[in-house]
Amino acid sequence: MVEGTYEKNAGKYAERWAGYPFVAELDAIIKAVNARARVLELGCGVGQNCNYLQERGFDVVGIDVSEAVLHEAGKKFPKAKFEKKDARKLEFAEESFDAVFAIGLFHHLNVDEQVKVVSEIKRVLKKNGVAFVAAKTSKENAEKQLSELKKLFEENGFAVSSAYVDEKNMASEEHKQKFVNVLARTV
Repeated sequence: MVEGTYEKNAGKYAERWAGYPFVAELDAIIKAVNARARVLELGCGVGQNCNYLQERGFDVVGIDVSEAVLHEAGKKFPKAKFEKKDARKLEFAEESFDAVFAIGLFHHLNVDEQVKVVSEIKRVLKKNGVAFVAAKTSKENAEKQLSELKKLFEENGFAVSSAYVDEKNMASEEHKQKFVNVLARTV
């Protein structure tokens, strides 16, 4: 299981990624919400994205299923809020966030789990709330995966405002993979 891999390699993961927030993706979220919005990150890993948003005045909570990566996140970014929770069953009240995002989570989930997560995102988002997902996929499968992810959001009550294959993401270049990104709002 993926969780076990992160438990074993949390220190290496923290060394590799803690200094690299996904700035372009996070800036898209910042532009889509009001200042000081309440934001939830699913699969926050070592917390670099939460920290980036928190430094810009947002009220951010990062969740992950891996205790080890959350420990690393707390060491790297002690002012940020992190909780051990599962994105498939969010333990938050309905309509409690202005934005929810997941960068690098969806490629770890099967289709049924993706449906559950999108349903949970919709449940915890406020009216007109923003959802952003960046999912890693192979170059060969990028357009198909993008189409399926966009359809998943549309079928679950979202209006997709942006859907694209990321050609510039550094992880994509290094691993010969692509990220497919979807930005949507609840309707």
